[in-house]
Amino acid sequence: MVRKTVAAGVLFLIFACTEQEKRNANSEVTDTETTTQNDDIANEAQEWLMKNITNYFATEELGSLDSFMQKMTTAEYYEYKNDATNVDLEIDGSLTETQFHEKWKNKFDTSKAGIGTGFLISGQDWDKIEFEKCDLISTTEKGFLFDVILKDETFQSKYPSKILVVHLGDGYKIADVIGEH
Repeated sequence: MVRKTVAAGVLFLIFACTEQEKRNANSEVTDTETTTQNDDIANEAQEWLMKNITNYFATEELGSLDSFMQKMTTAEYYEYKNDATNVDLEIDGSLTETQFHEKWKNKFDTSKAGIGTGFLISGQDWDKIEFEKCDLISTTEKGFLFDVILKDETFQSKYPSKILVVHLGDGYKIADVIGEH
């Protein structure tokens, strides 16, 4: 009886170990597939970001830049950046700097808003904006954070920033630009 119990126990251990090895192997395959899928999505977001920024600065009709910006940003970021750009200007709806910080302090880092500057670069004029760098920093539940340096050789200017890209039902959107000044 003892031999049967020991033999059954040994068989159980062998079976349990074999099943655990199978689960570990399956887990590794699943982790690899998930990582590959996340990499593919991050690459897709990066391609979208680079294409849209390149097209934005290649737009020859300057009057269409606002609508282009609106299409490539979340509604909340669009409103935030417009508020930042128009701080202390004497136009309808502009905010004082104090009002701006108070309105947006719970949603954005207002110290990095680029108050009084344009979208993505601080320069008012540019010739040809190109990417010097666009590297994925992290993937979070919020989206993809990219380390970006835009440059304009003609004006010998560089514009470093961190850009958060999110995926919404209608595609990718810029949800925040940090340090655009």
